[in-house]
Formats: sequence, structure tokens, C-alpha cells
Amino acid sequence: MFINALVQRRNTLIAVMRVIVSIQHDYFLTGKIESLQPMTLKKVAEISGYDISTISRVSNSRYVLTDFGTFPLKDLFTTAVSTDSGSSSVSNAAIKTALKEIVDNEDKSNPLNDDELVKRLSEMGYTIARRTVSKYREALGINKANLRRQ
Repeated sequence: MFINALVQRRNTLIAVMRVIVSIQHDYFLTGKIESLQPMTLKKVAEISGYDISTISRVSNSRYVLTDFGTFPLKDLFTTAVSTDSGSSSVSNAAIKTALKEIVDNEDKSNPLNDDELVKRLSEMGYTIARRTVSKYREALGINKANLRRQ
């Protein structure tokens, strides 16, 4: 029974990883966070045929080894954010990456506030609310504009 349980666990993990790799194919080829497609536990569960709780257990505390590093499997799960056109959506990880890039390249003597960050992101095609920018900024560990001033 023990060996059968291990075999079943292995088969479940392989089946779930196949679904994840098929959804995140571009990411596994390039390694760019911008390539991540929106992917939720529910979406993987629907495609794989397993329960959401099974997908959660499989992805929690597991890592994936790629050509560009080892990453927690849960980092591949991202939510979708609509773009300007409304017909397509991008991963929130792509928006966080763009936000970090904007802050890294800003004038440190006059840093951008959240409203200005919203404008810059909308110029890049990401239409999101100021509160969302604030939430992403805090999640990335980026201080408010007045604390970033040098």
C-alpha cells in the first residue's frame, strides 16, 4: 500500500506539472516573468481533472528546476489583469515587473507617486487602479515616493 501511495503521488505530481508546463510554456522557454500567463488553482484543477485542494497540496512547498534557476511552484500561479483593449489579459506578475522597472529607472531626487505610476503603467498598456498600484508596490517592498527620495 505504501508503494502504491507513492506511485499515485508521483503520477498526480507529473499530471499537474504537465498542465502547468502547457499553460506556462513561454515562461519555461524564456524565463521572463513577463511571459507568465494568468493561471489559477481552479484553472489547473479544471484542466487536470483533480480537485483544487489537490492542486494546492501539490504546488505548496514544491520547487521547479529550470535552466534559469529553481523557483517555488506557487510563484507560477498568478491572477489575470485586463489590458487596455479588454480583449486580452496579462499576469499580475508582468505588471509587478513593469512597476519595479519604472521605480528602478525613476529620478531618485523626484520619485513618482502612485498616481504617476498609474499613468506610466497605462502608457505601457496596463490599466489598473491607484490602489492596486499601491498594493503591488507594497508587495514588492517598494516604499512610498516621499521615502524613496534621495
